[in-house]
Amino acid sequence: MNSLSSRLCLGLFVSVAASFLVSPVAGQFRFVHTSDTHVNPQKGDDVNAARNERLFKEISALDPRPMLAINTGDVVEVGSQLEYDLLQERLKSMTVPYYHTPGNHDVRWNPLGKEGFVKGTGQPLYQHIEHGGVHFFLLDSTVLLEHWGHISQQQLDWLKIELEKVGTEAPVVIAFHHWVGREKVQVDNEQDLIELVDPYNVVLWLQGHGHSDIQWDINGVPAIMQKGLYQGSYSVIDIEKDKLIITRRSLGKPKQTPVPPSTSAAVASGQQGELIRDKSVPVVDEVVWTKVGEFPMKRKETRVLYRQGDLGATSFSGAWKSPLSAAVQSRLVRTADALYVTTMAGELVKLEPSSGAIQWRFKTGDSIFSAPHIQGDVAYIGSADHHVYAVKLNDGTMMWKFKTDGAVLAGASVAKNTVCIGSADTTIYGLNAQTGELKWRVQGGNLFQSKAATDGERFFIGGWDNYFRCIDAETGTEVWKKYLGREQRMLPNFSAFAPAITSPALAVEEKLVFVCTNDGILHALDTQSGEEKWQIDRKKMGYSSPLYHDGVVYGCLSDESKVFAADAATGAIKWEHETGHVVYDSSFCWANGQVVIGCVDGTVQSYDAATGERKWEYKLDHGHLLATGAADETHFYIASLLGRVTAIPLK
Repeated sequence: MNSLSSRLCLGLFVSVAASFLVSPVAGQFRFVHTSDTHVNPQKGDDVNAARNERLFKEISALDPRPMLAINTGDVVEVGSQLEYDLLQERLKSMTVPYYHTPGNHDVRWNPLGKEGFVKGTGQPLYQHIEHGGVHFFLLDSTVLLEHWGHISQQQLDWLKIELEKVGTEAPVVIAFHHWVGREKVQVDNEQDLIELVDPYNVVLWLQGHGHSDIQWDINGVPAIMQKGLYQGSYSVIDIEKDKLIITRRSLGKPKQTPVPPSTSAAVASGQQGELIRDKSVPVVDEVVWTKVGEFPMKRKETRVLYRQGDLGATSFSGAWKSPLSAAVQSRLVRTADALYVTTMAGELVKLEPSSGAIQWRFKTGDSIFSAPHIQGDVAYIGSADHHVYAVKLNDGTMMWKFKTDGAVLAGASVAKNTVCIGSADTTIYGLNAQTGELKWRVQGGNLFQSKAATDGERFFIGGWDNYFRCIDAETGTEVWKKYLGREQRMLPNFSAFAPAITSPALAVEEKLVFVCTNDGILHALDTQSGEEKWQIDRKKMGYSSPLYHDGVVYGCLSDESKVFAADAATGAIKWEHETGHVVYDSSFCWANGQVVIGCVDGTVQSYDAATGERKWEYKLDHGHLLATGAADETHFYIASLLGRVTAIPLK
């Protein structure tokens, strides 16, 4: 009764916790694909971990035994060490070598950034593994602090070198979290990846993210996605000399059956936990084994190369485009004589605004999510390498650096000769602007990722611990702090709804500070007391930062694809407009009487600041647009994950 055919024909029903296993097909060697384990103790339990552990044991007991298993991301829920510790404890029951790729849940809220995944799993972000003559490339498709997908240029360069070593004959399996080759684009540069691997013998793509048991093809090569492992799904892949056979394990409709005599004692003692609805009748799930198909171990010689959908036409040509060869997620800064951009390759880049020519590059040890803050002749930035840097603008050399205990993803602000910046180590630092020496620190409860604001006397900054703080610039004293955001605890000192993503905007004369919480509310607070003066609750805000200019606040209802302007004193809506595109972290930029914003799909839109009339629209080259642009009197400057800065003339 251990054969797949017997099991399918008889339609047997077994408990998820049962040890009855099958042997789909014996082959040259076998491996397993799982996805989305989502270890998540947020409710004070470990239901997902317990379900995963039962499947870890089941996979380990398969006959023949798999040589390895690959998990395509969302290993844990929010990337905390508590979750990874729980995962490692449960993985003691997994006797098969288990390799992970990062998913958006692993890095989006992780207090350590992407390094939290490396520390938690003990594995690199991407790697090349060879087993039985098959080459497995496990990639990182995640974007720091986002749920979107992108394969970094550094990773593509590495993959190209590794594939050249492998050659065009050896079979290749590629695995990562976000899907590619389907109708809805998740990985913005999927075309680059697919074209890069096209000359090689790719025989299988492994994907996650979609929580669906589905199969499709990319250039005639099978691609498979799994539901979460905790949802009872995984695939067994048996490799023979000239073919691979994919068999999926999934769950059918839960049913109740009489207690088998052999399990009566276990049921009576409650060993089956939450699966038991009744003392005498256990809950059982139909375990369904489905043969997905047999596929060749040799790529087809004639294929139709996959192409992304129509990227759309631009309404006019940009003045210039300057390649940086690295993704951009931060806010660009335009000063009197230069344009400054930070990249996910860890560089601060100075460009000449009229031509896009690169003046200099300053390199740090890791990604820079932090927007540069320009004060006098110095730029202040944070880096995921744990440091805060002061960089001289004239030549791009370092003036000083200060080490924190975590990735510095937040942006700085300067007042009273003090640099204020938050770190992923849960601390807000006040540093001497000239020397980098520590002046004071304020302890928070969780990660900081947004840019601080200042009125020249105090700093204003929000964090993932739900607190929005007002801090005296000279002494570091907390003048006030206010709890903002609807309660939805995911872990201690961490709520899904917090004033953490958006950077605050100040109306100094009106003594108001504006910040969004990602439960959908724009808050207007009194800068002296923290008292809330008004709020706009539209349920869809929280990613795009507010912009204040001349008595008006400009914002975005990200998920509804709407932009709006509101009276700063009262919160009354002045105008609202449909963008027709999803907007995420990109925020409005003031541009000589216009306000300009970027949409995730690369569309840039400009609106008349007074009336809300759309002035123009421009479509960038492919690449998720999560950055915020900068402007002068004649041009708007923007960059995307594609790593290309574009100057757009203002009409």
